[in-house]
Amino acid sequence: MTDADRKNGEPFWQPNQLAAWVSSGAAAAMNARRFDIYITPMDPDHHYLLVDDVKGLEGVKAMRRLGYRPALVQRTSDGNYQVILKVSKTAFAREAEAANRVVQKLNRNFGDPKVSGGQHAFRLAGLRNKKPGRGDATVEIDWGESSPELICRRATTELEIERSSLTPLAGHTLPAAVISTNRNSRPLADLLTVSAMLQFAPALNADLPVGKG
Repeated sequence: MTDADRKNGEPFWQPNQLAAWVSSGAAAAMNARRFDIYITPMDPDHHYLLVDDVKGLEGVKAMRRLGYRPALVQRTSDGNYQVILKVSKTAFAREAEAANRVVQKLNRNFGDPKVSGGQHAFRLAGLRNKKPGRGDATVEIDWGESSPELICRRATTELEIERSSLTPLAGHTLPAAVISTNRNSRPLADLLTVSAMLQFAPALNADLPVGKG
């Protein structure tokens, strides 16, 4: 995030704007200055639920054996993966809270228990992981494990269960939703949909020039 972004708020970009920014070399230049580059999909119709720091491809495959079918799987460093599950949204008044609960459960079972938000940034493929101890690894999409248009049925069922648990009974009023947020990530760009981003992701997986920083 640049000083201007901090002053004006994080930018909201359409997929073609993000593609142009990456193609211009600006993303690689910021990455070379030791910025970690994140994106947060902003989609009115779908959640993109992040399971962070899944341990190895075996961890990814264990999720698949239990019925979790990822829209996106990407290796963020040696032995660490991010798994994104695509699920349809509804107009339920406490939709965000229901999604938060699903993400919290998923990360307790498979990933990073500190991840708590249904809307969460994840790394932009093709750039380097500048987090200390991650070996300056290039973030790479695993296309064999990714299905960008796929709705995850198991996560959908779990989200429906959480919606039901938050539905007020007749004559009772539940308190307003408390929406968890994760303030550790600092996304530089927001997308309309992650599937649109994946249309140009092969280009992002190129070994972009990155300085030693």
